[in-house]
Amino acid sequence: MSGTRGSIRPRGDHRWQITYELQKDASGKRKQGYETVHGTKRDAQRRLNEILAEIQAGKYIEPSKLKLADFLAQWLEFAKATLEEKTREEYAKIIHTHINPNIGNILLFELRPLHLQKYYNNRYENGRIVKPVKPRKEGEPKPKPKSKGLSALTVRHHHTLLHKALADAVAWHLIPSNPADAAKPPKQTKSEMKILNKDEIKKLLDHARPHNYNIAIVLAISTGMRRGEILALRWKDVNLDAKTITVSSSLQQTDGRRLTIKGTKTGKNRVIPISQKTVDELMKQKARQAQNKLLLGREYKVTGLVCSRSDGSMVVPDLLTDAFRIMVSHLDITQIRFHDLRHTHVALLIAQGEHVKVISERLGHSSISITMDRYGHLFPTLNQSVAEKFDEALGW
Repeated sequence: MSGTRGSIRPRGDHRWQITYELQKDASGKRKQGYETVHGTKRDAQRRLNEILAEIQAGKYIEPSKLKLADFLAQWLEFAKATLEEKTREEYAKIIHTHINPNIGNILLFELRPLHLQKYYNNRYENGRIVKPVKPRKEGEPKPKPKSKGLSALTVRHHHTLLHKALADAVAWHLIPSNPADAAKPPKQTKSEMKILNKDEIKKLLDHARPHNYNIAIVLAISTGMRRGEILALRWKDVNLDAKTITVSSSLQQTDGRRLTIKGTKTGKNRVIPISQKTVDELMKQKARQAQNKLLLGREYKVTGLVCSRSDGSMVVPDLLTDAFRIMVSHLDITQIRFHDLRHTHVALLIAQGEHVKVISERLGHSSISITMDRYGHLFPTLNQSVAEKFDEALGW
């Protein structure tokens, strides 16, 4: 369409309507396309040039009145076949709580990187409401809730969701390109990763020893396994003689409190060597379960799980998280989440000078780059040690 033309006219303050010719319809009738551009006339001209180039290349997609919120609802429905149930539930919660109230009314076709960038910044600065917990004295006015930002990691999850959904919108020929490609979520800061030092680990382990969830805490610190992997671990995957654990599955919990055991996050099994102390704790756990089985008799549920409730049944992941949070709140240590025990494990390995490839394999990451992206800031002396080894190799 070498004769494709377009025009621009003002539509108010900082708004411009661009008009362009499209291919004639089946009856030979002339068709035109319209789009409103917010910004300067130069911005409008730039957008018009983009559209004309797309028409010329045969890549132009006519705009629809489909809003982002409506598209995401359809996308979630189609995603039933490709997403894990828990992931889909998490995505639905993010869409309902954050995305739709903020940018859901924007037409999918008019969604731009700037919309997403503003959304990410807004969520990072004011993403959640924190209600006051301090009790009021009689006669005091009711304190106003304060807004607080979501963590950079959480906002990055929002970006992952949007990028995935909008990539499908491109594949389905609903939009010409993915606006999330040019939007950048905030970088995760070092302060967001909390880890325990050696003294704090000792305090935690001493306090947790008589607790029913002691073995879960021990495994998290000594192996770096994820919560779901620990709760799905069966005795048949533990080799006490060889001092190894085979991680082959993960326990997942849906909003309906339904528990299911599925494959690992990467879909691959991994073998983790364990220490003698960890072996000792596992033997104590096996003895504890045998005693519970003897006491409860037929009421005891034989699940074969390493970490179980006193009656042998599965541990609900959220209950473990809550119990751990309460446990930590009573100790004079860094207030961490259960997942931070995994970070603590990594920090200990790095402090011991362990190679990043070994760490990556223990964690079950699909590549070393993921490990470095997550924990690279914990390797402050990595480059210097490499330089020193180079000198040693040359005998300087």
